[in-house]
Amino acid sequence: MEEERDYSSSVVLGISDALIEMTGILAGLTFAFQDMSLIALSGMVTGIAASCSMGASEFLSKRAEPDGGSPVKAAFSTWAAYLCVVTVLISPYLLIDGEVGGMEAHVAAFTVTLLLGVGVVAAFNVWWSSKKGVAFLPRFFEMMGILAFITVLSYALGLALGDLLG
Repeated sequence: MEEERDYSSSVVLGISDALIEMTGILAGLTFAFQDMSLIALSGMVTGIAASCSMGASEFLSKRAEPDGGSPVKAAFSTWAAYLCVVTVLISPYLLIDGEVGGMEAHVAAFTVTLLLGVGVVAAFNVWWSSKKGVAFLPRFFEMMGILAFITVLSYALGLALGDLLG
């Protein structure tokens, strides 16, 4: 039972980091590049590299703990959770082609990405709340607040760097 908790914490790490990091990255890329293919490619390369990095970091972290469970299973759990979230968040950039509801494609894709991110946060917190017996709303709003802050910060950074670099 102890190992199961360790692996669920590895899933938590992968999901949380992917949501925060990839939403911020996609915000910055979306408004810096405004090119669907370039955003998707950059997001995929970043997301795959980051999922591998997170898996490797989790492996090393679990190896350093005397009772950390299987480092390989923990690493795989983190890597897989991260990569699943990356796939969900990048999918609008691969599927949307042209204007949607009067919005340019890149704006529509980012809007859908944000909605998918909220859905992932909600689904994750439903799962976590039922698994751990904790309240849903405080955890949901905490994650949403962090996600919103990083997204706005990355959006501003993307605009500033886009202007600076042309």
